[in-house]
Amino acid sequence: MSDHEHHHHHHAPEGAERGDRNLILLRYTADHNDHHASELAELEEGLRSEGRAAAADMVLSARKAFEEGNEYLHKALSLLEEV
Repeated sequence: MSDHEHHHHHHAPEGAERGDRNLILLRYTADHNDHHASELAELEEGLRSEGRAAAADMVLSARKAFEEGNEYLHKALSLLEEV
């Protein structure tokens, strides 16, 4: 699993329009969450390799729900980028 630290900076460039800031924040969030989904997959794999199938199954369920939420974020991003 990665040792990435959480530094959440949700700052849009100075003078950005509200819609631009929303687009920037949504793009950042969607990309960031994709990274977390990958980390959950690694965690699940690690738990399985340790013989902790029940915990791995719970992480798998969480990852699937997380990925479903990410799909909505990417769909919203696509709608904003169409304009």
